[in-house]
Amino acid sequence: MLRGEGVLGLPYAFYVAGNKNTLMTLWTVLNESTAEFTVRFFEKLKGGMNQVKALTETKREFLNSHKYKRPLFWAPFVLYGI
Repeated sequence: MLRGEGVLGLPYAFYVAGNKNTLMTLWTVLNESTAEFTVRFFEKLKGGMNQVKALTETKREFLNSHKYKRPLFWAPFVLYGI
């Protein structure tokens, strides 16, 4: 890792390789909640929702749920891309 590169290094590498958007996490996440998060996120994409809205809506669902309302479960997910 180059100094100053931070969390942008990996998404940038994916972009250079041809990937336009990357959903990543800012810290280590838990398996169960991440599985649920990705299922909900990709269901929204399959339904025609754009990536930014799908991420926002999935985070809101988690925030409004009893089980996953803590930021630990929804805050680490970020979307990099164009």
